[in-house]
Amino acid sequence: MEKLEYVDLIKVNIPSKSFLIIGSLGSIQEIKCESSSQFIKHLNFIKENINEDEISYMDLD
Repeated sequence: MEKLEYVDLIKVNIPSKSFLIIGSLGSIQEIKCESSSQFIKHLNFIKENINEDEISYMDLD
C-alpha cells in the first residue's frame, strides 16, 4: 500500500513569484508563476487552505 504524503512546508518567494512545496515523505516541488495575478491566486489559495505555521516567506530583505 502506498503511503500518503502531506504538505510539511510551503516556502513562498515573492520576488521570484514562486512556491517551494516540501512534502512529509521528502519530495520537493517548485511552482513558478508566469504573472503576478497567477501568483496572487496561488498565494490566496495557500493562505486559505494551509495552516499558517506551514508557510514561510523567503527573500524579504
